Amino acid sequence: MKLRSRVLLPAFALMGIAMTGCSDDNPWVGTAGNGGIRLSLAADGNLMQAAPTRATESLTPPDINDFSIILEKTDGSYSHSWATLAAFQNETEFPTGTYTITAAYGNAESEGFDAPYYKGEATVTVLEAREQEVNVTATLQNSMVQISYTDAFKTYFSQYATTLHSEGHSYVEMPQYETRAAYIAPGVVDVAVKVTKPNGQSVTLQPAKFTAKPRTKYNITYDVNNGAIGEAQLTVTFDETLVQENVEIDLTDELFLSQPPYLKAVGFEDGASFESLTGDFDASRLRYNVIARGGLRECMLTIASDSYTPPFGKEINLVKATPAEQQQLAALGIEAKGLYGNVDQMAYVDISRLPSMLPSGTYVVSLMAKDGYTRVSDPISVTFNSVPQHLEVTPQIGIFGVNEATLTVDYNGAKPEQDITFKALNKYGAMADCKVLSVTESTPTRAIAVRQYVFQIALPDAERDEIPVKVYLKGREMKSVNVRIIQPEYAVEVDAYAHKAVMQISAEPGDRETVTTLLNVFANGTLVPESNITRQAANGLIIISNLQAGTDYELTTDFSRTMSGKGKKVAITTEAATSIPNGDFSATTETINMQNVRVGGYYQVAWYKNNGIVSSIVRSEANGWASINQKTCWTGATNNTWFRVPSTFVENGQTIVRSVAYDHQGTTPATSGGFTNTRYYCENAPSFSDANKVAGELFLGTYSFNGAESRSEGILFASRPTSLSFDYRYASQGNEQGLARIEVLDGSGNVLTSGEMQLGATGEMTTKTIPLGAYTFGSKAARIKVSFKSATGNPVSVYIPTGTALYEPGSGSAGKDRVQDANSYRAYASGSELVLDNVKLNY
Repeated sequence: MKLRSRVLLPAFALMGIAMTGCSDDNPWVGTAGNGGIRLSLAADGNLMQAAPTRATESLTPPDINDFSIILEKTDGSYSHSWATLAAFQNETEFPTGTYTITAAYGNAESEGFDAPYYKGEATVTVLEAREQEVNVTATLQNSMVQISYTDAFKTYFSQYATTLHSEGHSYVEMPQYETRAAYIAPGVVDVAVKVTKPNGQSVTLQPAKFTAKPRTKYNITYDVNNGAIGEAQLTVTFDETLVQENVEIDLTDELFLSQPPYLKAVGFEDGASFESLTGDFDASRLRYNVIARGGLRECMLTIASDSYTPPFGKEINLVKATPAEQQQLAALGIEAKGLYGNVDQMAYVDISRLPSMLPSGTYVVSLMAKDGYTRVSDPISVTFNSVPQHLEVTPQIGIFGVNEATLTVDYNGAKPEQDITFKALNKYGAMADCKVLSVTESTPTRAIAVRQYVFQIALPDAERDEIPVKVYLKGREMKSVNVRIIQPEYAVEVDAYAHKAVMQISAEPGDRETVTTLLNVFANGTLVPESNITRQAANGLIIISNLQAGTDYELTTDFSRTMSGKGKKVAITTEAATSIPNGDFSATTETINMQNVRVGGYYQVAWYKNNGIVSSIVRSEANGWASINQKTCWTGATNNTWFRVPSTFVENGQTIVRSVAYDHQGTTPATSGGFTNTRYYCENAPSFSDANKVAGELFLGTYSFNGAESRSEGILFASRPTSLSFDYRYASQGNEQGLARIEVLDGSGNVLTSGEMQLGATGEMTTKTIPLGAYTFGSKAARIKVSFKSATGNPVSVYIPTGTALYEPGSGSAGKDRVQDANSYRAYASGSELVLDNVKLNY
């Protein structure tokens, strides 16, 4: 399978063409000093023919478009890689010189059933203004192993599986019914087979090992007794690709019944994975215990890694380790007992210190034991991911005279406050230790991740333009940075509220944000904690909270935490936390007292005509609050309860605000009843125009009506609240909603902030809060408006009772008017009703 891939490169100027002598039919149009490469790439899937008697076998190689390309100058001055052939083809030109070009597919360290690794390389010399052709053929770099079992073997054993282990690599499992060949790394390969007899007895044997070559497939066959009847004997047969004798093992009862080699992991489980910083692994103990009653023949320790090979190699038989290798093992933190010299039936391998001794990378550490019967233990593996330590330090600006500096540190260690220390230049020219004042960290996303920390450190001297600072990691110098020291000029203005003060910082455009961030604030000489401060650095605002209302303060700003005496002082008085006047409606005044008011129309009983009912309208209102009662219950209106209706009044300590219908020139409804009438009330009701149906109101201010309306909303008010809260209950007529509104105004009548809320129906007293927006810096309150309405519609909905709904309790008396108790009559029209209590301002 072969495809020619060409890379055609643009050329440089026409003069260059003439100078280099390029032919007219293939002109070079690239840059001077560069040349081109025309790559012809092929992938060859043929396996090596190990013996003349063996038929040629081939694989279907990968598509060449999936190959990666690596181009490296032989002198090491240039190296680049491309993930695909197409990406390489997009390149136009390369500097002149001699290169090694490599095409690869897969990973050299990967093993398994779908892990082919192809590679090919060639040398090419790039000449100026020339296109050089190079041919690369990639071939299989793995070895392949295929396992088969004879019928006799399958009959003798109920279960079986093979494990392949290439030296320095992990283990490849080949289950019982696996017929595919496995790709493994070339080198010494151990072959282990686990078999189970029908009676449940099982054993794992490692009968043989062989040296596998690249691009070669090996066939291994398991048989019992060569298919014949007799004493059971396992036979392992290798094909002609190997110059190796067949292996035969007697399947005696002792082989199955005596204890095979056994491994036990201490401090971890098989397949466990640990992650730590390079050189900083922390574990109490990681150890393999080894038991081999049949005597230890081999104890294979494997350290598989893509990036590192120990001095003794990626795999070592600890039983046969030489004195030099034993020293190398100890230097890498591996301790073994019962394996060197006098090999016993029991041993252990301690790897607790190994992870801290390994360079950064990922390692799979495995151990497997073999006894004198070639029985092997199941391998036990553990993975160590050694993450490189990451440390980056960014200094922030320091302030002249303030012996502190802020540094932003990116670090992936677990204990930055212990691991990281600092030294800075003092006024004597020596590097002195810096005390860490505080460490603020971001929230980690995983166990080992780069997190950002803000270190506040004390400097030995900050009276120079720049302070050199050295950064140490566990006592080892890692970084050196310079902290720039500035002396910013700034001014402070303060806007005092009831419980907070807003400082506005003025400085040079490049300094304001820094000054706002670094200034400390003192109230009457005491440092204000950061928990009581909000900083809006971009806007130059420092907000101090939790102040006392109506209190004198001396606020001081200073870059020092100890008031250096160079700070700026501002005297303020916080606003009073003024309450809404009579917000609980406890103080009231009787504002309506109308006696002998006609209740509805007249009625006739028997032969008496024009009998009626009279009552009184007596209502009180909350002091300090206004309503429109003078209009809805005007003394100049027709003397009838239909036309004189209080819309706002206090009852049971709560203010009731209701929609009503009224009529200053109302016509008394027609007389009802007759000779046989026994109803001592008028069943007729007047009609009302929409203009005379109004919502009740309650507001701060004044109101009067004497045929014409005069209204003034709001009261003098010098504080700036943050919200309005109140309790309410609301009965809605026609799905109407009530309304609450607040405005804070300055001395010119401009609205500084406002808020309103529509109120839905609720049968229980409910607390609501209307938040107020921010005030403009330096604004001063002069007036406040607070108002409530029973409905927002126009016209509002009202209920006009008629017929029996106008029944007035009590017995009648023919021939004269009856007298009803004050406010107890039913001849009036009303709508939605809003009940209010506990109106408060919050600061």
